[in-house]
This record gives sequence, C-alpha cells and structure tokens, in this order.
Amino acid sequence: EPVAKVKSELPNDTRVLTRHIKSLCYFLGADQVGICKLPRSALYSCDAAGNKMPDIDYKYAIVLLCGKTRPSLNASYGQEWIDDAISMQVYQKLNCQSAVLANYIRRMGFAAEVSAVPKYSTLMPQLILEAGLGEGSRAGLIVNPFLGAAIKTAAVLTDFPLETDKPIDFGLQDY
Repeated sequence: EPVAKVKSELPNDTRVLTRHIKSLCYFLGADQVGICKLPRSALYSCDAAGNKMPDIDYKYAIVLLCGKTRPSLNASYGQEWIDDAISMQVYQKLNCQSAVLANYIRRMGFAAEVSAVPKYSTLMPQLILEAGLGEGSRAGLIVNPFLGAAIKTAAVLTDFPLETDKPIDFGLQDY
C-alpha cells in the first residue's frame, strides 16, 4: 500500500492521536500496545543470509503484543510439538494486525513499515522494554506483568505523530 499523497486532516494533539492508534490496535486484537522512539541500536544491520538491510529512518515503533493461547499451553506437556503451532498462530494474528495498522497509517499520509515474522527489521526484546510492555528476566526472556513470557510481538515503524510510553519496573528483578 503506497503512502497517500495528501495527509489526512488530524487533530493537533498527539495524545488524541496516540489513543486513536492504540484503540485501533486493541480493536484489531492486540493484548497490549506500547509506543517508543525507535532506537538505532534496535535495527538489524543485515538479514539472516548476511545481506545488508535497507536503511530505516522512522521516529517511532508501535509495538503490538499478543499472548499465546492459555488453554493450549496448559494442556501441553512439551513433547507433542503443539508449542510451535501455538506460536505460529500468534504470529499470524500479529502479521494481520500490523499490516492493517501500517496500511491505515499510510492511508493517512504517513510512511509506515511492518517489522514482524518472517521479516523482522528490529530487535523486538529491546522495543518491548522501551515501549513499557515488559521487564528483562534473569533467564534472558522479556516477561510481561500480565501475560508472563508466553508472548509474541510485532511492530509498526512510522513517523506518525505519537506520544511514547516509558519502560516499566513491576518488581521482577527484586523478586
């Protein structure tokens, strides 16, 4: 979807715009949404094959977070391979959500790009932390205070005017 040539008339209040974008994400099925400035250190320099990644120059990352389905996880004993299917189901959901969000932003006249499976352009753990959606654990996993570590994420990178969230500390390190 190309970027619209004319920008939509929008309120001049980034708080209103941020609430609008987050509301759309929740409507699309995200369990949680956070927004952060896009740090240069979160961008991949090359893909899995070693090819140089194209330059990315966006200001924000809208991070969508979805939890894995609890009934399936709870029924799993770890040897029947259902965990892969559960993860792919969540990735598919996130791909749909992030594609719709990016297209919506482009239709309003702002550039937007998806960073999701199978074409991540960003380090998602860093974005999850920056967007206030989790805290680092001793095991090296990012843990969300409501969904635990059974999460998957995608991001939409954009220059759409937004307010950012702040990293959180829900006491995981103290625990």
